[in-house]
Amino acid sequence: MKAKFTTTLMQQKNSHLLFKPVLAFFIFLLVKTEAYSQNAVNTVIDPVTVQVNDIFTVNVRVDFGTGSVGLVETYINFNPLDLEVQSTPTVPAATSAGLPIETVPFSTVASMNATGQIDYGRSTFAPLASHLNADFIFFTITFKALRVPPGNTSTLTFNIIPTRETQAREFNQFANFATPINGVITINAIGCSTPTSTISAVPSCDAKAFNLILASSSAGVAPFDLTITSPTGTATYNNIAVGGVITNFAPPTARIWPAAPAPMPPTSEDNPITAGVRFQSSVTGFVKGVRFFSPDEVPVAPGNFTGQLWTAGGILLASGTFTGVVVDNWNELLFAEPILITANTTYVASYHTSALKYVGTANGLAAPVINGPLTALANGIFSYGGAVTFPVTSTATNYWADVIFSANNYVFNLTGVKDALECTNTGALQTLNVTSPDCGTLPVSLINFSATPKDNSILLRWSTASEFNNLGFELQRSIDGNNGWSAIAFVNGAGNSNSTLNYSYVDENLSASRYYYRLKQIDIDLRFAYSPIVSAVLDGKEAFELEQNYPNPYRGETIIRFTIAQKTSVNLSIFDMNGRLVKVLVNGSKDSGTHAVTLHSGVLTSGLYYYKLQAGDFSAVKKMTVQ
Repeated sequence: MKAKFTTTLMQQKNSHLLFKPVLAFFIFLLVKTEAYSQNAVNTVIDPVTVQVNDIFTVNVRVDFGTGSVGLVETYINFNPLDLEVQSTPTVPAATSAGLPIETVPFSTVASMNATGQIDYGRSTFAPLASHLNADFIFFTITFKALRVPPGNTSTLTFNIIPTRETQAREFNQFANFATPINGVITINAIGCSTPTSTISAVPSCDAKAFNLILASSSAGVAPFDLTITSPTGTATYNNIAVGGVITNFAPPTARIWPAAPAPMPPTSEDNPITAGVRFQSSVTGFVKGVRFFSPDEVPVAPGNFTGQLWTAGGILLASGTFTGVVVDNWNELLFAEPILITANTTYVASYHTSALKYVGTANGLAAPVINGPLTALANGIFSYGGAVTFPVTSTATNYWADVIFSANNYVFNLTGVKDALECTNTGALQTLNVTSPDCGTLPVSLINFSATPKDNSILLRWSTASEFNNLGFELQRSIDGNNGWSAIAFVNGAGNSNSTLNYSYVDENLSASRYYYRLKQIDIDLRFAYSPIVSAVLDGKEAFELEQNYPNPYRGETIIRFTIAQKTSVNLSIFDMNGRLVKVLVNGSKDSGTHAVTLHSGVLTSGLYYYKLQAGDFSAVKKMTVQ
């Protein structure tokens, strides 16, 4: 069955409100037949806000299963101190199956208001039609709001087990029913202006703590009490001024295994080993570190336990050394930089011990284990060796390796606002989605920046892969690239973006010379960072050049600059020490001038690489080192 309610607020003499919100509930039907077919579907509830003395109607439509005959009953409960039924509910429509309308299908108004329960009963001995939505009951109930209830809210509910004489004869049917969804009616004092508010957040990178803020309010008197559901639960925050901090939100962390394994995993003694777990996350987020459960004896000398995060193909993404290792307990290692991982993609968390002892539970990972967003895939993995090596040998043993994980997206639902005058608004008021970016891309992930001469002007182009809290770009020019930087323009940024954005600016009316340019990227909070420097020559001859990347060696990101004398086809690629292509940075036609390309280390492991520029007939190769 499906139940649908629509609630209409009727214009009253002393009311200035007129709107038509919608409520959706489950109604429970007692059907006296074993042929009854239950088809309950959860529906959305949009709570209603009214004032004392407002009169509003609840329109009830119940769709029910096919092939049923017998008695159909519903029981709707309300608080008679808060609400009063105004008249006998009306039946504007019968069912398509032709169910007869009883002379008095409802209890009396006096009985309803005395008991706080509306009884509705109909019966038939004719089979219902074959289509689910073809058979329905439809009626309306008119209520009057009597008072401001405690907490400003009153609830309409539906009996799961009726309290009347039908309970015994129909009790067995209730096994088919889903849990009811109750509807909330908010009742304010006369003259209330329904308060409205908007929340916002400026997320920190790498899933660090950040502030939720009361961004604005278009109605109501400050300060406000706000009820918000977040990934950590539902809470009410009191006395929040507009622009004020609601709370400092600490993103929750997830782990695969419990705080205390039971029973305690046994200690094994063997050769030095790298042991791990293959895992996936159902959501994108950051692996902040790894942990392992230690054996019953560990050496005093430090450095015997290290931790690693790998791709499924064995590319090392992060590593570190455990310090202060204690016996028979979880030991955690936080990486210097959290690693952003992709949802539903396999990774490996491992630890290496040269101490000859480790723990393992035989057949402890014969099947996948799910905990929150994390899944440990079946079978642990290991490899022997005195040095860290990617574990490849599969076994059902659980080696109790784990990750410390935080999602990078959080959903906040604002469900209640109360102002200083005790006026309240409840319901699905706002859904705020917040994404925490990778610190390696902050403040802006600049893909490229170039300067191209055009007659007596220079065309500046740049692109961003993502932006976070970006107010915009101040373009600065210098005649020597070292001193005398001056601002020549400001280009607004996107604020926050996860897609590629392209920008350009033309510096006009220039005399013959070489000009140097940089971007001063400014955050909304007025922090700033500078881009790499590019240059172009007016009325002069550019030369082909491939510059050394900077910084070098690097970790995180580096800049590769090259200059071409004329518009031509350009290819800039990265190769490993064996000459295998690793990444293509540029492949296409480029204008003359200087170009700066940002390279993020990403999945590049530590080591030596080559980068090669092929621009027309010009070719150059340089080395770079990833730390």
